[in-house]
Amino acid sequence: MNPIYMNAVKYTVEQYAYERGLIHNHDLIREEAMDIGGKFAIVFTIFDVDCDQLKKFASTAKEMSTLIDHAIIKCNGKPTVL
Repeated sequence: MNPIYMNAVKYTVEQYAYERGLIHNHDLIREEAMDIGGKFAIVFTIFDVDCDQLKKFASTAKEMSTLIDHAIIKCNGKPTVL
């Protein structure tokens, strides 16, 4: 895992979340690097956020970023592939 890539993705997601008013506190975001199916992945856990807001945020962030290839959100126990 490349820490530069991890930081770039983390910064992109967090910055977009703050700019959109989704997240107001860094302590509400946790990230973990993982190997999923042999591919680099960052799993973000975001606390205290509305599911519809999260889905809209993740969809838009994925569309706008060249760093995000695949996104799945899980809210209230239900996974959604974006």
